[in-house]
Amino acid sequence: MLSEWYAELRTAPEVTTWIVEGNVGAFLRHLANVAEYTFDDDDATTIRHGLSATDDEAGVWYDYSFHGERRIDFALARCSPNAGSGLVMVKVTLAGLDDFERGQVGQLLTVMQGEMVRPI
Repeated sequence: MLSEWYAELRTAPEVTTWIVEGNVGAFLRHLANVAEYTFDDDDATTIRHGLSATDDEAGVWYDYSFHGERRIDFALARCSPNAGSGLVMVKVTLAGLDDFERGQVGQLLTVMQGEMVRPI
């Protein structure tokens, strides 16, 4: 099943899935690395503020882009904020990324679905 998902990433224009809300910061830092973008505190503050007003069930997403060596567009929305699910939906545009970069995004999303990622 996971291998099918990775195979779909090779041709899909975008990927939409969920991650653990506590992993959003780590996700953003690593996604910025794929884009070769310098992610800073201003980005984190802006995205955190934008995410606070989202709701995936209502179709309210927060869009953002990393413009580094490559451009990666993405959107975030809290899952069922009234239910307190602790999950965030993520859409990442894959257009313009090569197979290796698409694989990096896929692996990143898979890891961020696990328990909260903690620094060593």
